[in-house]
Amino acid sequence: MWWSPGPLAVERQGGRSVLKANYATGCRQCGCPIVGSYVNALGHFWHPNHFTCQGCGRPIGDGEFHTHQGGTYHSECFARQVAPKCAYCKKPLTKAFVKDYWGLQFCTEHRGQFPPCAYCSRLVDPAHDGGSASKGGIRCVLCKKHAVEDQKEAELLFREAVAWCAQQGVDVRGLRFPLEICGRSTLNAYFGGSGGAQHLGVTRTSRTSIIGVVSKTEIIGVAILLGLPKTLFRGVAAHELGHAWLRINNIGGLASSAEEGFCELLAFRQYMQIDTIESRYYANGMEQNPDPTYGGGFRRVREIALRGGFQQLLTSLRSNRSLPELI
Repeated sequence: MWWSPGPLAVERQGGRSVLKANYATGCRQCGCPIVGSYVNALGHFWHPNHFTCQGCGRPIGDGEFHTHQGGTYHSECFARQVAPKCAYCKKPLTKAFVKDYWGLQFCTEHRGQFPPCAYCSRLVDPAHDGGSASKGGIRCVLCKKHAVEDQKEAELLFREAVAWCAQQGVDVRGLRFPLEICGRSTLNAYFGGSGGAQHLGVTRTSRTSIIGVVSKTEIIGVAILLGLPKTLFRGVAAHELGHAWLRINNIGGLASSAEEGFCELLAFRQYMQIDTIESRYYANGMEQNPDPTYGGGFRRVREIALRGGFQQLLTSLRSNRSLPELI
């Protein structure tokens, strides 16, 4: 299984008032004509002593100001009394700042200072991190807290994934094969040394051929990266069980994008059923994954399933050894 992180959003705050002279119009605050100096701000005109700070009550005058819930503030008052604080350096966020998927708000410069977590893309302050993600990148303390690092826990979650897949019609309960949770180097070795940092699991198979024709396919085992957060582990398990189901049904002629797309769809359905902020994050990553095999394949197979139904998709795979056509 391949992993792609989600996006960040940049937000801004603030404005600038302009103090001018010799203009007659109605003040936004009191409605009376303005004779002499006036303030032009927020698309209106004000008597200078009527455009005031909600924090200290004094006139704002000419210069930068901030707005919050309909009130205006001096920059200093806004920073001290209202502005959200950066999740990392705790400084007030008074200008452009970043808000990530998880609702964390922080200074824009931290994106270049701190690495993202390998599993959730939260920025990780090296002074308060969760250690190496099985030598696959830095991880945050939250992902470490929910990491699957015990073989017994992994086997329990995997059995739950087997039962869940059977409920979807992807039944591999008759198979007996080992589950291995392993480090990045071992997982890469199963990919011939080219697994890369994105792969999180692999289904290992053995084929028996007679006169060049595959007569039997066996599942040797499933390997999943050590230390995945529990929710991500469930999705990876569902994905790999999709590969196992295709193999035992002798569906081996699919294009890579079709096979990976089907397995990603199975994981996506698992995430959507779990329906937590974590599972929706992983599902969102699938929807936006730019990789043509995993992301493009997933979107194509999901469209097929949306049009004809998931069970019809399974029927076509079993009967025709191919995906239904998109019409």
